[in-house]
Amino acid sequence: MTLSREEKKILSEYRMEKAHKALEDGKFNLKHGKFSVAVNRFYYVALNAARALLILKGVDPTTHSGIKTMLSIHFVREGLFEKDTVEDS
Repeated sequence: MTLSREEKKILSEYRMEKAHKALEDGKFNLKHGKFSVAVNRFYYVALNAARALLILKGVDPTTHSGIKTMLSIHFVREGLFEKDTVEDS
């Protein structure tokens, strides 16, 4: 399936909206001492934001490891992100 430029933009915006919602959920849970839930929500902020970026490049990985790999290929190698921003600790 090939998406048009406009379709990629719409999908990217949808994924960023999901990231913003997860961010709000994470902040709420952090404020209320629910740290493991907050961390989970913050993880999904990063995941959805990464997917939003990648779809603009025409890349749509379906696994978490695929997202990490594609970020490295399309953003780290291009010098847009530092290597340590996508590496595991």
